[in-house]
Amino acid sequence: MKAVDFDPSALQSLRDRIQMPEVLEAFDRLVYFGLACQSLRCAPGGRGAAVDFRYISVDPSGWPFSFAATRGQLVFHIRPLGIRTLNLTGAALARRIEGVRGPTRSGISVVVKNRQEADAVVEHLLSHWPGNIPPVAVAMPVDSGDDRSQFRASLEQVEGACRVTGVMDRRHLRAVHIKPREACSESERVDGNNGLLLSPHLAHLFERGYITFSDEGQLLVARQLNSTVLKRWAISLPISARPFGVKQKLYLAWHRGNVFEKAEAGRRRKD
Repeated sequence: MKAVDFDPSALQSLRDRIQMPEVLEAFDRLVYFGLACQSLRCAPGGRGAAVDFRYISVDPSGWPFSFAATRGQLVFHIRPLGIRTLNLTGAALARRIEGVRGPTRSGISVVVKNRQEADAVVEHLLSHWPGNIPPVAVAMPVDSGDDRSQFRASLEQVEGACRVTGVMDRRHLRAVHIKPREACSESERVDGNNGLLLSPHLAHLFERGYITFSDEGQLLVARQLNSTVLKRWAISLPISARPFGVKQKLYLAWHRGNVFEKAEAGRRRKD
C-alpha cells in the first residue's frame, strides 16, 4: 500500500490570522504532525477515511477540532459549528456555510486540497463562528508539537515495544500518556516514564479505561470489555510483560485509580 505525502506547512502561515484559542490549539496539533513526520502520510484505499495510525491518531471526542490525514488530503473535523455533516471541498463549504443557524448533533468534514481552499475555509469559519463562541485574541506559542515530540523521544528511551502485542516497529506504535496529558504538569507531559508504546487498538482501550497494567506488568481488563473484542483482536489472557520501573509504577497507580477504576464504575452505573 503506497503512502501519500501531504505537507502541512502551507497552513502555518494561516496561524497568525486566527484569534480563537480553540482554533489555535487545533492548528498547533497539525503543525506538530508535520514537524514530527516531515510530512503527513496516509494510506489510500477503502471506504471513508483511511488513517495511517503510524503517524496520526486523534480522537475528536475530547476536542472541538481534530485533524486527520486521509487519502493524501487534510481533513478537518469541526464539531461546534452547528452544521449537519457534510463532505465538501473548501470551496464548496464556502458556498454552503453562510446562513447557518442553530446547533445540530453533527459537525462538518471539510477536505482541503490546497492553500487557496484552506484560506477560504478559515475565512468563513472565522466570519461565521456561532455567536455563543466569540473570538478572543489570545497569543499561543507553538509548543504543543515540541513537547509531544520530546515526550515520544523520551518514551522511546524507556519502552521499546508494545507490551501486549510485542510489536517493535515504532512506526506502528502510538506514544500514549499513562497519566493523561490534560492532567499532567509540564514536566509530566514530557516524562518518558509517563508513557507506553502501544499498538493502536490497545492504545484506544488504555486511554478509555478498558485496560490497564499492574506494577508487575500484568494486563488488567475491565469487566465490561466484551470477550469477543479480545478474541477478534487476538488478545489471549493472561498476559504478563516485564515489571515496570519505580517511576512508571507511580503513573500506573494514577491510571488505575483515576482512569481504569473510574471508567469501570461509570459503565456499571449506566448498565
